[in-house]
Amino acid sequence: MLELLKSVLVQYKTLTVKMSQDNHIIVQAKLKFDILCDICTLLTLFCLLPLLAFVNALIKFSQGKDVFNSDFVSSVKVFHVDFL
Repeated sequence: MLELLKSVLVQYKTLTVKMSQDNHIIVQAKLKFDILCDICTLLTLFCLLPLLAFVNALIKFSQGKDVFNSDFVSSVKVFHVDFL
């Protein structure tokens, strides 16, 4: 998910230009173009980056060979305290 989001953000300008060109031809393109140009959507995409990066690191950590349940639980507790 993290790499997919990064790819979308890199190609965001190209995507919005293409959608604006299709805006007049395809009705669904207008709706999607309006969603892409919404400032809340754009800010949400950028705000998801740090969260997805942390989840990606947590998943890689949990899949390690030498990870015990207590290590994983303590890492989640540290995140929970830091996040709040």
